[in-house]
Amino acid sequence: MTPGSSTTSAPGLDPELRSSLQTSLRELFAATPGGELTAALDQLGWPEVEAEDPATAARMLFHAHGAALASSAVLSDSIIRSFGPDFPVAGQRMSLLFPHPSDDGARPGSQAAPRLRGILLDTPPHGTLVLVPTCRGDRVMVHPVDSAWVLERSRPASGFDASSTWLVVDTNDPLPESQPRPPVAVDWVAAVAWGRRAIAAEILGVCEAALRLAADHVTSRHQYGRAIGSFQAVRHRLSEAHVAVESATSLLDAVWGNATDESWFDSPPEWAAAAAKARAGRAQSEVMRTGVQVLGAMGLTLESPMHRHVTRAAALDQLLGSHVRLEESLGDSLLAGTTAYPIASI
Repeated sequence: MTPGSSTTSAPGLDPELRSSLQTSLRELFAATPGGELTAALDQLGWPEVEAEDPATAARMLFHAHGAALASSAVLSDSIIRSFGPDFPVAGQRMSLLFPHPSDDGARPGSQAAPRLRGILLDTPPHGTLVLVPTCRGDRVMVHPVDSAWVLERSRPASGFDASSTWLVVDTNDPLPESQPRPPVAVDWVAAVAWGRRAIAAEILGVCEAALRLAADHVTSRHQYGRAIGSFQAVRHRLSEAHVAVESATSLLDAVWGNATDESWFDSPPEWAAAAAKARAGRAQSEVMRTGVQVLGAMGLTLESPMHRHVTRAAALDQLLGSHVRLEESLGDSLLAGTTAYPIASI
């Protein structure tokens, strides 16, 4: 399967255009720093692509973002756009504070909680707004807070993934009483579903890049006069990793394809999105374990870039709920009597 491609139909974008856009995205991510990606995508005309076919555009964008190991606020921007055109502060430069993985993983903390923790995917420019989500009963409110207040309470989160631009916000200070705009209620469930689909696509982009790296290694390196990749044990491990990625990709394609067309079944989007992200997270676990193993000692050192794929995939897996947490949640729901909703037609 072509990276970032879909097995489902995409009426808005024909195959030739998708191929051209994939090439443009690869070149853009290779040449553009993370802080300039939003402007570069606008210059590429990406908003028009998203308007024509949102699901296919998102799959392509985040797959390419993951494959390039790019670090930017593209995911944050995309989720904010999912709040809809009627969102009161639409049109302004904003960043989203993601729930901290050590907490619930996807559900924000209560506004009355003594501690505010979260993740920023990139450093918000001064003078912009950071949307801080909090729970108020069953509703989620986002509080537009001046970025300077948030930056004063943040620190780099690059200890695990040195190439990441993520920031950790961790403070016991209450949100400022005086905010640039009043808090706004949002459909957080739908936003998280969108985010999980996007993250799943990004994880699979990282996985496919890691598999290419591993395949190149076992093809070029020789042992006992033979390419390492000719040994059956190595081929089997890489084949199993490839199957894990293809399986997760097929599921994600079905989920994206049905995200805007649910006429044939009544599966909640959040259920399908959670299943897709869980499968992608499980795939990255298999791929990264295999990648490190087939590279031998190089896979355990900085001699190979494989470590960047391992750390990036692991970090993305934690965002909006790890595959372990999502699998437990889905399993608990099934044991409690929730319907096992179909995701793809047969």
